Amino acid sequence: MPRRPTYEKMIEDAILTLNERRGSSRQAIKKYLFETYELTDIPATYTRINTAIRKGVANGKFKYSKGPSSKIGLVKKPKRAKKETEMEEVKTTTRSMRSRSSMTAVSVSPHQSDRD
Repeated sequence: MPRRPTYEKMIEDAILTLNERRGSSRQAIKKYLFETYELTDIPATYTRINTAIRKGVANGKFKYSKGPSSKIGLVKKPKRAKKETEMEEVKTTTRSMRSRSSMTAVSVSPHQSDRD
């Protein structure tokens, strides 16, 4: 008899497969697990599923959408920060600014030279 994955892995697979926007309900997860992994319908199975959900929330793998009786979703993995070398390159490539004095030229209007 082939071994099946842990309940935590099975629940993760169920959430990914069901692909609901705000997470999957316990009923939907249980239905998927019973159909896919051919679990026996006994109270011990429900206890193991609920325990795996609680442990997954405690470990940070799963999250409740609103509270313990609400839908269960996966925690999104944080995006990797840019490497420090890339950040340094961006800082060193600054444009050279001209000084203000070179940008403004003194202009003499023709009327001022006539007055003298």
